[in-house]
Amino acid sequence: MVSDALLFYPLAAVTVIGALLVVSQKNPVYSVLSLILSFFGLAGLYVLLEAPFVAVVQIIIYAGAIMVLFLFTVMLLNVPLQAIRVIAQINWPSSTTASTAPTRVGPGR
Repeated sequence: MVSDALLFYPLAAVTVIGALLVVSQKNPVYSVLSLILSFFGLAGLYVLLEAPFVAVVQIIIYAGAIMVLFLFTVMLLNVPLQAIRVIAQINWPSSTTASTAPTRVGPGR
């Protein structure tokens, strides 16, 4: 029981920190690499849940194939950093409103 907690908390921290880095990175390549880090932390959590097949599928399919496709797409598009900053500044208020809308309604209302 104690060994599960010793493994759970670092893996959960890696997953959450990786997910936060995905949305906070300005460079899309670093964002994709952070998503891969988050996927590896999630695969470790699957191993703790005694679901090794799901963990292997998570690594092979998501981190191995789909993320490589995302990485190549981002690198091939070669979007200038200035364009990303302009889009982020324009979409920030609407994305904040959309992400907090479900929490404003609340359960049972």
